[in-house]
Amino acid sequence: MEQRSLWLWLAASGITPRQFTRLMDTYNSVEEIHTALNKHTIRESNVPVSQSALQRLREAYRPRAMSALEAAMERSQIRLIIREDEDYPPLLRYLDEDAPFALFVRGTPGLRPIRTFAIVGTRRCTRYGEQATQHIAAGLAAAGVTVVSGMARGIDTAAHLGCLSVGGRTVAILGCGADVNYPTENAALLRRIVEEGGTVLSEYAPGVPPLASHFPMRNRIVSGMCSGMLIVEASARSGAMITVRHALAQGREVYALPGPVDSPTSEMPLTLLREGAQIATNAEDIIQNIRWLDSAGAETAGRPSGGTPIRTGIARPNLRGTGDAPAKLEPSHQCVVEALRENELVFSEIAIRTGFPTPVLNSHLTMLELQGIIVQLPGRVYALVR
Repeated sequence: MEQRSLWLWLAASGITPRQFTRLMDTYNSVEEIHTALNKHTIRESNVPVSQSALQRLREAYRPRAMSALEAAMERSQIRLIIREDEDYPPLLRYLDEDAPFALFVRGTPGLRPIRTFAIVGTRRCTRYGEQATQHIAAGLAAAGVTVVSGMARGIDTAAHLGCLSVGGRTVAILGCGADVNYPTENAALLRRIVEEGGTVLSEYAPGVPPLASHFPMRNRIVSGMCSGMLIVEASARSGAMITVRHALAQGREVYALPGPVDSPTSEMPLTLLREGAQIATNAEDIIQNIRWLDSAGAETAGRPSGGTPIRTGIARPNLRGTGDAPAKLEPSHQCVVEALRENELVFSEIAIRTGFPTPVLNSHLTMLELQGIIVQLPGRVYALVR
């Protein structure tokens, strides 16, 4: 089998990113994994993957299964991208063992815009939540931000529609195969996203149904490929809170839209605001907080997503001049300092510039803050300190 077919085989098997990492740690390459399986030398006793994972690998390896998969991908114009590909979302690479090792993609393949932002919330949204979501998504899209959501009923659907209403680009992350219309009433919306330059992606192979266990896993991708996320409406038991927990663990800034205090759907946004989330009532709140502005302070309306955001140059006390540099730092800390030498940066930008996985970068930033070398500003923006 060619290497690309081997990646497709592994992606279609349904093994998790952590199982894939364990296999790669043992066999070093996808070719060696394939050889070991073919020679029946993969055993649960010497590889830390479950018997069910081995069974899935063997079932996906069958020629008939591979032929059916390739035919389904061709029918729906789905292609596979892996972590090493240029089109792989850059921020996802830094999720360490939780990063999908492959993604199935429909629509515009390029997934590298720096300015990506997630909007999530309850399926049972109010009219207020729906209208506010569409307004905020449209404002972000008009400023060149790619809006990401999960294609669920309610707030997710409103986010995609708001983005499309101004000709913006939106990315839908599915908890099923990229060719599966779920929910069924959003079939036309999925087609529209693809036809109007957006992207539909999933880590699940074509034809895989929307199982309940898929959606918590899907949510880490929604938050992981974005610089921040907004929660619009959610009760305490809403699945959107899983996305919030992922975002916080990944170092992403969380925003919340306040709602009526007597509404059950306002429960979690108001709780998050009390606990330190950023307030966002419109797109400008987010754009200004993350500093996605041009040098004149105007939003980058109509500018395509991508590239490094240009900082405002707003004068702030305690920011280091570009000529200053701390001395005698360990190399990893120096790497972070160098990334911050010219501009303030949000967490996701530092991750891209340094290449550190999220847990490692969190540790480095904490140590540099404790030493008084950097400061964290609102919006999880970091800057050097005098």
